[in-house]
Amino acid sequence: MAQMHDLLAWLKGMHERRVARLAEQNEDSDSLPHKKQTLLPPISGIIYVPLRAISSDLAEKLSASINPKIKAVAYHAGLPASDRASIQTVWAAPFKNPSKGADPSEHPAFYIVVATNAFGMGIDNPHVRFVVHWTPPRSFEGFVQESGRAGRDGRAALSIVYYNPEARERVIERILRDCNAGMLDAKMIEAGVLVMGPPNADQKRAYEALSDDMKTKFRNRHALLESFEKVIRHEIIKEFSEDLELELSEDQDLNLKGITR
Repeated sequence: MAQMHDLLAWLKGMHERRVARLAEQNEDSDSLPHKKQTLLPPISGIIYVPLRAISSDLAEKLSASINPKIKAVAYHAGLPASDRASIQTVWAAPFKNPSKGADPSEHPAFYIVVATNAFGMGIDNPHVRFVVHWTPPRSFEGFVQESGRAGRDGRAALSIVYYNPEARERVIERILRDCNAGMLDAKMIEAGVLVMGPPNADQKRAYEALSDDMKTKFRNRHALLESFEKVIRHEIIKEFSEDLELELSEDQDLNLKGITR
């Protein structure tokens, strides 16, 4: 699956940048006799999925990853309460006291909880560094609530949404349905088209025109955001990762002055 491949590539890149950055910081002390190899604590993340079956399947596939090594667990209403409590306890402080002499190759780079949208809002960990929405959230409020699980410790965190053109169109239709009872009606009143009782032909045309206008604006903004994708990615790397990827990129000529922080 292309989406799985993309996620694993992103996680691998994050892990490699982290290792390289810390290695550079510790370069001067690596040769000291007392220097011991330190096991990095795994990076915590959440992946929100719509169904239990996807939760279990995705957790299994992620756990099979070797590079980077990932510990992933499914989290949904079908699990016994004792299992859910155990997952939360371990995930909140994973490998806090690793065994002496532990093999670094067996130590996971990531600890990820794959949770269903309906049930995953009850989990809490202040050290979550990323939230991945495996499919677009059903509402903007859902997106905000799910994304809000990341970065509760005040440090940098990311929220990523996977989507395809079909999912994008479903989101547009969902937004319009939500707006129809509120914003769209308000715009019609503002435009002097007050509907009392069944709408006549003119009112229907006005309603459809406003609806089409909202769709067009949404798609235009989406296209604009996609055109900024590479620029924004570099800005995030520079702001959050503090590594050399931006400087070494072949796209050094990108103009980042217009990015608002």
